[in-house]
Amino acid sequence: MNERSSVQPSSPWNPWLRLILVLRWLLLRLPSDTWRNHLAFRLRLPLFGGTFVVGTAEGIRFQVWDLFELVQRYVFWTGTWEHEEAEFLQRSVKPGDVVVDVGAQLGYFTLTAGRAVGASGRVIAVEPMPVNRERLRRNLDLNGFTNVEVVSDAAGARVGVERFASRSDRHQTSWGGFAASGDTEVQTRPLDDILAGLGVDGIAFLKIDVEGGEPEVLAGASRLLETPSFAGPLLIEINELRLGERGHSGDGVIATLTEQGFRDVTTDVGLDPEHGDRNLVFVR
Repeated sequence: MNERSSVQPSSPWNPWLRLILVLRWLLLRLPSDTWRNHLAFRLRLPLFGGTFVVGTAEGIRFQVWDLFELVQRYVFWTGTWEHEEAEFLQRSVKPGDVVVDVGAQLGYFTLTAGRAVGASGRVIAVEPMPVNRERLRRNLDLNGFTNVEVVSDAAGARVGVERFASRSDRHQTSWGGFAASGDTEVQTRPLDDILAGLGVDGIAFLKIDVEGGEPEVLAGASRLLETPSFAGPLLIEINELRLGERGHSGDGVIATLTEQGFRDVTTDVGLDPEHGDRNLVFVR
């Protein structure tokens, strides 16, 4: 509770931000995680240009700009984001390891990995949205991490250009994804090429969360997936709605990994595969 209770407000200070801090103090002291998460989902409050730097349960510092965006809202009100998954990542890697975060967004898992692998390790954060990259780099600076490399290309099936939505249909402004009607263009490169260009020849952990673009990421990572030395863990989101919008399905993603010799161990590692959009864990 101590780490996630820490908070540093921006300047200038005003009574509205003070009230928000009082609400946060009360939420963090609720005896029930269920009630805390229930309220965090609903407490969409304007900050009027203010920001907060909050401590988290994973021991990182995270800047919050916008309480209408889901990840920032949960981090602010609860002091964590997808806590079970973040804890699993911390348990699964050791100092000196290499972690790849495809769809790094504002960097919660990137930061968690950066802390876990230490100065001797390496984190590759793939994030094509400029506003996300800017805020991700701000979060890296807050934590003093120099072991993270940020890649601006999107991980796709091939080298090219794709339309990209800068917000989801639920108006989550940092949850972009491939979309024919997207409002911007991004460069795409296969993950295999991205890693080769960075001189990465082996990784310990792969996380993929790209709002329905997972099949394209896997198609561009065939060399990695075929490499016997990479046995996982591979943490991947299955968002049936966004996959369906691109003509894919969760079953198709699972079949691709199964064909490569991976098996689903989500429940074995203590995660709930039916909680919200499914986050599944695969190992070889």
